[in-house]
Amino acid sequence: MEKIIVIGAGIGGLASAYFLGKAGFNVEVFEKEKEENLAYDWHDDVAPDIFQRLSIPLPDKKFYFPKHDWSFVPPHSKYYVAVHSTGERDISIDRKELSRMLVELAKPYAKINFGTAVQSLIIKDGSVAGVKVEGNKKSASLVIDSSGALSPFRKSLPDSFMIEKEPRPDEVFYAYRGFYERLKDIEVKEHTHKVYLRHLGEKGISWCRRDSADQADILIGRVDKLEKSVIDNALNELKKDNPDVGEKVVKAGRICVIPVRYPLLKMVGDGYAAIGDAAFMTIPMLGSGIASSLLAGFLLADTVIKGGTKVDNLWNYQVRFFHEAGAKHMGVDVLKRWMLKAESQDIKFLFERKVISQTDMERAGSGNLVKMPFKELLKKVAAGYSRLGLLLRLKKVIKNMQKAVECGLEIPQTYDMEAIKLWQSRVKKFYE
Repeated sequence: MEKIIVIGAGIGGLASAYFLGKAGFNVEVFEKEKEENLAYDWHDDVAPDIFQRLSIPLPDKKFYFPKHDWSFVPPHSKYYVAVHSTGERDISIDRKELSRMLVELAKPYAKINFGTAVQSLIIKDGSVAGVKVEGNKKSASLVIDSSGALSPFRKSLPDSFMIEKEPRPDEVFYAYRGFYERLKDIEVKEHTHKVYLRHLGEKGISWCRRDSADQADILIGRVDKLEKSVIDNALNELKKDNPDVGEKVVKAGRICVIPVRYPLLKMVGDGYAAIGDAAFMTIPMLGSGIASSLLAGFLLADTVIKGGTKVDNLWNYQVRFFHEAGAKHMGVDVLKRWMLKAESQDIKFLFERKVISQTDMERAGSGNLVKMPFKELLKKVAAGYSRLGLLLRLKKVIKNMQKAVECGLEIPQTYDMEAIKLWQSRVKKFYE
């Protein structure tokens, strides 16, 4: 069978390695980190039905728990929009354990090399023909790029691939995440999981959530850059509003890079396919990408199994992903960009007057569209009558969300470079 190389043991890369190896392909994974250092040391949310869809097991129950309710806090406000979770739709799963489980699933079918960094792609006659590892050249029919949002390999692709080399500064989230001890003598009975939108008026979010009696999960995320002074200031403000958060960092305490934008508009080229964060497969509102990456791993493998590694067939992988998830993420990105650019007082007004509701935030946070039917619009007009211009701007944003989704679903069904170029230009207009 054909040789397939996966760069990076990310969730999407491991899933694709498992399915492709199980189907008989010669699969080899190269991960620069040691096995014990694989994945972030924290929980993230995921819809559990993706595991059933892919016929792979969930980790042991001790490694996940039902997703908690979230309370969204608009900038410079004490008002909360509570988003409820039944625990049936989403769970919060240990990322290290999920990665460990995927490694164990893939090991019988793929060779996984930890502590082994890929140096570069091998480009031959305008196609990706393999990788260079520790000075050695390794040929492959397909290289799967699972190396993260700032992938150096995507950046080195030939211009003829028409694959975006790097995201814009405002399309990447730099997030500090640390787990702090909780003070025993202070009890928190409500709003245990708070997300601060445009925290302190800055472009980004912060959160404080209590997943256990002993620890408080703190995240401080900003677009473009995250300086220590910003972290320190935000952390101090979070502790004022959450007095049970102590000084001691129990685990993590690191900065990670997360794409928060619509998916890569061209994920495949001759001998190459991007997956996971390398293809910007996260929900733009909160940056969760576990379900999308698992789905993409399955779709890519299934596409290759059915039709081979030629680029005209690989394009079907991208088409399928956009129809199942990518187009919806395009719509959510429209709302996210508007919320980052809008004035803090406008966001505060829309929340406090309940123009943006619990249902709206629930849909956006799970990667679905915010909708505004006519009857609901009338209610929102009554709530926001004093700022009608702002309401009309929001209405236009929501309309553009729907148009962006429709445009995403119009992705060319066959690998036609001219048609793809035209489609890409139509999509980009929503984000200029």
